Order: sequence, then structure tokens, then C-alpha cells
Amino acid sequence: MIKKMILFTALAASATLFAAPAPILDYDFTAPVIVKGGRFKQPISRRPVKIASPQAAIVLDGRNELTIPDSSALSLANGGTLHCVVNFKDNPATKEALFRNLDMVFFKPGDFLFGRMSNKIYFNIGDGQPNKTQWKMTTYVEDCPLKTWVALTAVLTKKAEKLYNVVIYQDGKQVFNKDFRTAFAAPSKEPVTLGKGWGGPWCLDGMIAKVMIFDKPLTAAEVAALTAAEPYIKK
Repeated sequence: MIKKMILFTALAASATLFAAPAPILDYDFTAPVIVKGGRFKQPISRRPVKIASPQAAIVLDGRNELTIPDSSALSLANGGTLHCVVNFKDNPATKEALFRNLDMVFFKPGDFLFGRMSNKIYFNIGDGQPNKTQWKMTTYVEDCPLKTWVALTAVLTKKAEKLYNVVIYQDGKQVFNKDFRTAFAAPSKEPVTLGKGWGGPWCLDGMIAKVMIFDKPLTAAEVAALTAAEPYIKK
């Protein structure tokens, strides 16, 4: 199957309204022209990607995903932040349809994931083994919003050699905070994907308006300001 490259403009990273470091990955799909920032090239889609209207966003139907080129070395071992603005489709939470309720936004096989599992926000860190992963920082947050735009942010802070802190924000407000004691593995050689988990069962069904990755943990104030600048989030 021929992979298709998404068309981006050669623009700098989108402007932000907060005093924080620039993201290392930054894709904004909310403008008339798609804006790419950060140090990674434009993503590659497995199938042609549709753009929603009038609120511009990438539309995924559970059968497509975006792969970030040259992202195999990306690691959260020293901390970092995953941020996205998404709209999850409201699929029935039945046993037969459970596979349609496992929507990953960020996924790096063996390393990390961030998205939703049924009605829960889901974040986790793995041991670097993409085929037989042991997940070490299982994080669930109840009542993940469906059929509406939501800003989700996962902040990982390295507090000591084998001590990490995970904080989850929903629309800029903290909804989870927990320490995990574990060693961090070397990253797998797999690339970061958007909208994909372990193949079909975990592919996102919905829309993505914006994704960012920072190579440092953002503060609560930085997350709040970042979310306040999002045009699709109700203030």
C-alpha cells in the first residue's frame, strides 16, 4: 500500500501565549493551513486523511493513523509532556464494540501511550519492549469526555533515579496526581504514532485538532495557559 504524505506549509511553530519551552513536536490542524512546528517532519498517513469543517481537524475513522518520521529515539525518561486537543466519537460500550472504545492519541510501542480506554483517560509507560510490554505507570481517570472537544495533558516528572510523578490535566485542570517507583527502560526503536495503538483495535475513531510533545514537564500554570489558548475548548 502506498503511503501518503500530508501537505504542510513551511511555517514555524504556532505561536503560544505562555512562557514555556517550545514543543519538540507540534502539529496544529485548526488553521486554514496546517501548521507544523517542532523538530520532526510532517507525519505520514497510512490512508488519505480527511479534514473536518467548519472546525478544522484531522478526521480518523479507526482504520488510519499518522506516523512521525525519525521519532524512534524520542523518550520520556527524563520527563516530558504530552498534550492534545481531541474529540472522541461516542461508541457503544458493549462487549462486542469494546474494540471501538480503545482510542490512542499518542503511542510509541513499548514506551508510552496516551488516549482513552472506554470512558477513562488512559496513560502508561512501558519497559521498552514493543512485543511483550510490561506497563509500569498505569493511569486511569474516570469520565473521559465524548462527542466534544477536550484538551488532555499528561505530565511526567523525574523526581529521582527510580521515582516518577504523573499528573493528568483535563481542559487545563488537574484530575490525577500519583508517584510511581520504577526504573525507566531505554526507548524502543519504534516511531511515535498518532491515532494508533496495537493495530486496529486501538486506532482512534474521532478527530484530532492539535498535538504537542515537550521534552520537559510543564508546570500547572503552563498547562493552564496552554489550554486557555486552545480555540476549541470552552472557556
